[in-house]
Amino acid sequence: MTDERSVKAVDVAIAFGEGRATRDELDAATSAAYDATAAAAAAALEAAKKQVEERIKLLNKIKEELEQKTLDELTQNVSDTKSGITTILSRIKATLDDPENSSIKDQFGNIVEDSTKFTEDGRRNFDDVTSRFSQEKDRITGVIGSEISKLQDLINKPDVQNEDIQNAMSSDVMDNINQSAIDDELKTGTTLLQPFSDKQNELSEQEQLLNQKIEMRKKKTETERIQAEPIVTGK
Repeated sequence: MTDERSVKAVDVAIAFGEGRATRDELDAATSAAYDATAAAAAAALEAAKKQVEERIKLLNKIKEELEQKTLDELTQNVSDTKSGITTILSRIKATLDDPENSSIKDQFGNIVEDSTKFTEDGRRNFDDVTSRFSQEKDRITGVIGSEISKLQDLINKPDVQNEDIQNAMSSDVMDNINQSAIDDELKTGTTLLQPFSDKQNELSEQEQLLNQKIEMRKKKTETERIQAEPIVTGK
């Protein structure tokens, strides 16, 4: 009770009780004290509304930051790398299936089957990350949207009370929009891309080695053919 009108009302009430103030003075002081209380309540309500407006601004900022977090570029990189791996494997398979290359086929074991399985498993793992990322992002976006609507409706309510606002502001909604899970999925997705890139590089090297061996086999075959030809001597 810091407003002078409220302090004066107490003093006048004491004076009235002691016979030093009139009824009119008491009524006037009481009325002024009521006005002071109403003014204080109105100021507190406006301050509370300001807090709500700041909370809405914060939620909108978080929503904008959330919208910028995406796996689109990473997904494209994974798809491009997987496509590159598939293309290399297709060439390797065609080369190894050529009957002329049967003598070197065993040297490359199950490279096509193993690499295909590795790629498919990796893609499934990445798709799982994408799914979890999307679900969590949608959940948080929904929570934010719902909270903004609730707060906006609250401050626009004609008969809203300060207590109503304080109750709304004390909710644990900020805990429910923690983005750590989304950030973790982004990191996981980035981590999963590297093995794809490594596999593509590995297969490129294997394809080069395969082609080198084929070239060596062809040269050897040609040399053996030449050596097997009868030597024709002139007479």
